[in-house]
Amino acid sequence: VSQSRYGPAITTSFILALTLLVLYKLAHTQTIRALNLTTEGFGLNVLWGAVGVIVLPVVSIILMVTILGAGFGIILLLSYFALLLIASALGLGVIGYYIEKLLRINKTGVTYRTIIWGMLGSVALSLIPIVGPVVSTVFFLAAFGTILKRLKAKINS
Repeated sequence: VSQSRYGPAITTSFILALTLLVLYKLAHTQTIRALNLTTEGFGLNVLWGAVGVIVLPVVSIILMVTILGAGFGIILLLSYFALLLIASALGLGVIGYYIEKLLRINKTGVTYRTIIWGMLGSVALSLIPIVGPVVSTVFFLAAFGTILKRLKAKINS
């Protein structure tokens, strides 16, 4: 039986699109705000995301080694995994946002169509060797950086 090498990419994009649809439905305003913030300071968000992807697991493992910080380390690591899923879904939305902007087809902001475009764009990126996954990772890092910046702002206020 022959399997398509693109099957996992299509499945992953579909699952992330469903996750983003659930986020969009349950937290409509926050999802739109997160997508808009991701596209506004894109380069800085990518930098924040790259730092967060590296630093958060290291800090959580260091906390888990200490007796007093074990609980915090476990909570931080579980939160990290949840944030990875949310950022992956938001990254798909950012792809859709930029596709709509490129095609000049969206005048109303983020809609369900944005999510569909993001899913199609994610699948298309997965078909491009080397460059596609790198571009997808940049969109993910931008979304992850946005989430970290928003969490930092909430903690500071």
